[in-house]
Amino acid sequence: MADRGLSHSKGHSAAGLRDACAAAGVEVVCPACSGEIGWSETALECRACGRAYPVVAGMPDLRLAPDRFLSLEADRAKAVAVLDKARGRGYGAALEAYWSLTPELEPSLARGHLHRQLCEREAGAGLWQEVEQRCGAPSGPVLDVGCGLGGFVAAAAKNGRTSVGLDAAFRWTLIARLLLEEAAVDAVVLCANAEYPPFRAKTFELAVANDLIEHVTDPPTAVAGAARAASTLYLASTHRFSLAPEPHVRLFGVGWLPRRMQSGYVKMRRGHAYDRVRPVTAAELTERVEAAGLTPGEVFAAPVFAGHLGFRARTALRALERVPRFAPRIGVLGR
Repeated sequence: MADRGLSHSKGHSAAGLRDACAAAGVEVVCPACSGEIGWSETALECRACGRAYPVVAGMPDLRLAPDRFLSLEADRAKAVAVLDKARGRGYGAALEAYWSLTPELEPSLARGHLHRQLCEREAGAGLWQEVEQRCGAPSGPVLDVGCGLGGFVAAAAKNGRTSVGLDAAFRWTLIARLLLEEAAVDAVVLCANAEYPPFRAKTFELAVANDLIEHVTDPPTAVAGAARAASTLYLASTHRFSLAPEPHVRLFGVGWLPRRMQSGYVKMRRGHAYDRVRPVTAAELTERVEAAGLTPGEVFAAPVFAGHLGFRARTALRALERVPRFAPRIGVLGR
């Protein structure tokens, strides 16, 4: 029997989130010491170590460190600014507001990100099918570590699972909450670091870390955090040695350059640095799983969810996926 769903979409309150998590058997604990949390509408406070975590727009900020782009305070401020600019017009409007408030990114790249993000629910459904095929249909709670905009969280909930998403970007968690509302599913997103998930060990049957480790500051600790939270781990990432364009900057050959030369090349071609993303090799993927105390399976070509791309681009990606050595994305299971 599938687990009960959980929801905090109505009212956007800390109390609603607390009650939903408790009803589903998902206890939120202090990410710093695993102590019991006391909840209020302004902050969550650890009863063991005394650390306080602010609540903004009904979302607790359980991070111990910021993501690689914005400080904790700037991230929360931008998230609120996005909601204010979107004026209650839903997920798509929030994305448009976000990119209008991010002028530092080259406009063509921003448009590409927007088009991809507007297909988030379809991508999440595709990832759910991929995970089912690789892992079998999980019957217990599912955690998406680095959930981004929540497409997989929504898909897992649509399939009757207790579904929780975790992301270190506060701005994405507030927009993901809008996606879950529009999908009409019972699910939860939380803002916390992958390295320090705020849950008891093995709370979840399955943790999915899709497009995560290339973005975090400390990949080994992030994978260890995901492995600690769940019994099985699905780990997939952008492949450094792919023959496809690097998806974050849409340039060929970036990964084939020595690491020390990559940022300069991207700076020359795109006008901005390339120091906040680090696609992985197959060996690195396996090493991360082993270091987390799990047994890795064989590295496989993970699918690219490319509904936002044209027919020719999708066809080329499908062809590359048949050759794992040069696939755009690679994955591995850890058990």
